[in-house]
Amino acid sequence: MSKILKKLILIMNLDCRHAAGLMSQGLDKQLSIPEKIALRLHLLICQACRRYRRQLNVLQRIFHHLAQTDSYDKIALSIFSAERLKAFRQRLLKNL
Repeated sequence: MSKILKKLILIMNLDCRHAAGLMSQGLDKQLSIPEKIALRLHLLICQACRRYRRQLNVLQRIFHHLAQTDSYDKIALSIFSAERLKAFRQRLLKNL
């Protein structure tokens, strides 16, 4: 299959689970142009993914702020809290 056809299929068939993965990847690296287009088109029609993206952006800003200050020394999640956050994320991704 040609690269162009694969990219078109990606753009047209992006599901919520894949969109969530692209949003997470986009925090760490630059997405390719077809990935950006596919994600933007998906976000136009999917309210749940738009909400998830806003939540990711809020978390990213919080962690960025904490990394730039000494506040992170004073904040520690208990093992219980970390496990609850992990379980919540897994439930969220399962429901997408």
